[in-house]
Amino acid sequence: KAAFKLDENERELLAEKLFQSLKRNTFDDVDEAWIEEIERRYQAYQKGSTKPIPASRVFDDIRKDMGWEK
Repeated sequence: KAAFKLDENERELLAEKLFQSLKRNTFDDVDEAWIEEIERRYQAYQKGSTKPIPASRVFDDIRKDMGWEK
């Protein structure tokens, strides 16, 4: 009941603290899969078998795909 009496900013901070308290310190299967993918991509970049793409192009492509073109 007391939490609902807090102002919006205080409730947001409280919610964030509560959420952070639930986070585990260990990786789950999804985290492990992303780590493997990141390592695979980095190794391909190091070997020269892939080329980096500028972030500006990546974001432009996303905006285009989402229909948010400039």
